Amino acid sequence: MDYKRLERELCSINNLLGSSEIIVKVFPLKPSRGHLAARLSSQNEMQVSIDEDWDISQDSVLTRYLGRGYHEHPLLEIGEDLLCNQIAHHQICPRNMEFHHQILEGVGQAIGEQEKKSCIEYLTHAFEDVIANAWCKLNFSHFKGMPAFFYDQAYLPPSVTRTFKDRIMEILFSPRFSPLYEAFVKINLLTWGDEEDLHLARRRFTDRKSIKAAVNKVMKILNLQGGSLEHKVDIFSRNHNWQQLAFKFSLGLRSLLEGKPKEELSSDNQYQRNTINPALRKRIVKTMYENKRKPSYLTSFEITRTLYEILSPEIPMQVDTQKRGSTMPLVPFNYEAFDPERHSREDIDLYGLAVDPESPFFELINFRVPRYHYDLFIPYKPERKGAFPDICFLIDTSASMANDIQSKISPQTLSLASEMMKHRFYFGEGNYSWSNKSKYHHVVLGFTGALKWLRSCGIAPYIEYNLITFSRNTLATGWKNYQEIDDCRRLAYLPEFNTTLLEAEVLGEELLNRPFLVMIILTDGEIFNWNESTKGYAPHRLRNLVKPMKPVSLIMKEIVEKNMVSHIQISEGDFKPRISDLTCRDLQKWGAEIHRINDIASLETLMINLTQKAMAPYL
Repeated sequence: MDYKRLERELCSINNLLGSSEIIVKVFPLKPSRGHLAARLSSQNEMQVSIDEDWDISQDSVLTRYLGRGYHEHPLLEIGEDLLCNQIAHHQICPRNMEFHHQILEGVGQAIGEQEKKSCIEYLTHAFEDVIANAWCKLNFSHFKGMPAFFYDQAYLPPSVTRTFKDRIMEILFSPRFSPLYEAFVKINLLTWGDEEDLHLARRRFTDRKSIKAAVNKVMKILNLQGGSLEHKVDIFSRNHNWQQLAFKFSLGLRSLLEGKPKEELSSDNQYQRNTINPALRKRIVKTMYENKRKPSYLTSFEITRTLYEILSPEIPMQVDTQKRGSTMPLVPFNYEAFDPERHSREDIDLYGLAVDPESPFFELINFRVPRYHYDLFIPYKPERKGAFPDICFLIDTSASMANDIQSKISPQTLSLASEMMKHRFYFGEGNYSWSNKSKYHHVVLGFTGALKWLRSCGIAPYIEYNLITFSRNTLATGWKNYQEIDDCRRLAYLPEFNTTLLEAEVLGEELLNRPFLVMIILTDGEIFNWNESTKGYAPHRLRNLVKPMKPVSLIMKEIVEKNMVSHIQISEGDFKPRISDLTCRDLQKWGAEIHRINDIASLETLMINLTQKAMAPYL
């Protein structure tokens, strides 16, 4: 079928269905799978790609299926049902972002495991498709294009690269569905299909026992076994149950997850697209943060990164930049007569004359010149004074950094303080979690704020970054460019929360033999292996661990003397410094700036100001 004709036909059907929110466009581009594919653009345009050369007579199974009763061209039949499916997503399920979010939550709670998170969107789409397709079958009873679409998804064009094994399997057997897609098709056809639809799709089934068991489980827990189509659509119409139904649906199919299937479910819908929209994602995550909850369908890293991007703009950031530019006289006003002794002929305004008995040109008539101008200031960006230095953050991730700053309760005691925990939001997971009332929360706010300041000033793409965290182990990201900055964030979001030790070998490998750099050090405790004498202050249980460690003071001296270093020492409440006083004195003697803070809330602003101060000479 000609793509222009197909577009006219689908547009006519769209108009008949009264769907003003969808625009249909058809392109003669052969899909990577099947003979027809549809996707939704950011402008809510349903873009259909077709294989105009599809000769259906070469597929006897599909020919017999479409030969029973009245059928249109298969491309039109499939395109029409995909369009109906898209309309059902708009009007029936999920209908709006609130319900789509609830379904995502249900699926996310069922999947859980991080390695299977990539399937959450796919399963959400699958659940919404089952509801949308059942509604379409009830209201557009023909609905034979969707089973044909399922069947066609097993077809791979000759242009697609195949392994030798794949080619042999295609010769010996007809193409088969992947396990999850097979279960999806079976659930659809058992819910709203007839025997003809099942007979067509059966050629693509593997009929593994695990798939049969998963399908039977889903049909049973969703109460879809037996009963009329009207009854099943009635079950699906109760949108207040969608989150629970999506949870059960995903739980039943969880055993079949082997990565995201390559087959397409239908055309994606606008709610799927909106889920990945950064602005909308921020609103959803922030709302759940305010309710002390986390979206189950996002990874811990995605939640933490999104929240700190949201929270860090609340930090007061002041950037003092001196504007440079030129002034251009734009609008002249308040004219006077031309005086050859005071004015230049270039100042003459040729658009007017002045009455002047002493005119040097004509009797009583003189040219005029403006006394003043309204000026236009045209700023220009000054040239940089030099290459910006790279920046390194050396951050203490010992256990005390996770302490609650309001209650002074340590994480080990929080399990007993259930009431207090209800009023806290916990970032991270398991042993790597910290609350929004902890010292470490302000550290990450400051770290994120510094990165945002560098980005807002246009410095971020021109420098490299290194994050080094120290606790029981010293971990470093290595030097990363701005495109790799998420590596630094990932390490920041995995604090060890153990003791306070610093490995000299890691510092030497990361910071020596580097060009001039900026380093911000932050700690709230005492580095037990600062020098040989400080090892004696280590708790008895750590003596054997600390004793063989190399002291870091000598290597820190070399680093500080060659670079710009700022040291932030958090010393609050009843903290009794022993090693930290010595550390601060040594660092200051070698040339580092020392900042002691008692109010942890001021930490993020200080980190931004230190970053700004370090970069100011190069702006």
